[in-house]
Amino acid sequence: MSISNILKSFLIMAVGGFTGYSVMNYTQKPLEQNRFMASVSIAKMGQEQMARQFFDLQTDLSQIAKNESDVSEIKITVTALKNLNAGLNYRWILPPGVNMVQGPLQDQLPSLQTGETKELTIKVNGFSKELRKYLSLEISGNANQFPVKQEVLVSSRIEDSLEYLIQQSEKKNRQNGVNKMGKKSKFSAENIVR
Repeated sequence: MSISNILKSFLIMAVGGFTGYSVMNYTQKPLEQNRFMASVSIAKMGQEQMARQFFDLQTDLSQIAKNESDVSEIKITVTALKNLNAGLNYRWILPPGVNMVQGPLQDQLPSLQTGETKELTIKVNGFSKELRKYLSLEISGNANQFPVKQEVLVSSRIEDSLEYLIQQSEKKNRQNGVNKMGKKSKFSAENIVR
């Protein structure tokens, strides 16, 4: 290949590159910077994840009435996983037909030290094992300058849920010494020599 052909090829590529760059540069207007996602506050899912770093919620449903006319006691224990300043608000959300008998419908949590617990208790009627109903506790606010929000759903018939059935099955298997594969463990009670 001669040197003139190489120079012609190089010249054609340079002119084509320059022309393409110039056309694209002058015909398109510059794109605006989209800062929407950077300026949005933490979404609901992020607030729930953040809440799990600061506190844990445990329910005690041992006092649910058998009849609609009787009084049920709902307890939820808030355990601080980190030091929490005052400023978290909670509110109970009751379904239609459920009436508050005792306890605040909404209030503010006090400041809690790591490992400290606060028990939130209400007494209601119209919430029993007779009919399946749901109520919830919602905690929201700022925990150490981070927005948090967490909600616990409480069922009046917890024994109908899949999670409860699995939990009871696991508890029964542990008591009988059966491992996850359905086989008896060598550490089951009947294999222990006394």
